[in-house]
Amino acid sequence: MHLVRCLALGIARLSLLASPATAAGPSWAKCSGDVVNTGGVPEPSWRDIEKYHRTIVGMIMMHMRPPGGAYLIRGRGRTVVRFTLDRTGKLLRAEVAKTSGSASFDREAVKIVRRASDWFPAMPAGYPCAQKSFSQPISFSQRGM
Repeated sequence: MHLVRCLALGIARLSLLASPATAAGPSWAKCSGDVVNTGGVPEPSWRDIEKYHRTIVGMIMMHMRPPGGAYLIRGRGRTVVRFTLDRTGKLLRAEVAKTSGSASFDREAVKIVRRASDWFPAMPAGYPCAQKSFSQPISFSQRGM
């Protein structure tokens, strides 16, 4: 793996893409863990669930840094990270769901999710899932030399 110039040269760009919704509702809104009794609290609306997902994606975007700190790894890649949260927003696990082909990019994508996880909020009140899994693509690219 080749390390290249410092970020001050503006060579790299990291991007995060939100998962698309399907016609039957967003796939990220389905439970991955046990369904829990909400105790009479109404389930959140799709709007509340979408807002929660956007908040999670926003936290990940805020914690993106280029691989290797101030250095860049040559090339580009797109890693899909699958991670699971409990009802309180605690990260239970994070793993590579689809590799970019670069071990460095894959490791950094998982690190990004782990760094952001300290700020993940709890699920909306009444959310019926005990835990929720997300699959989030994280893209790395290098521009100019």
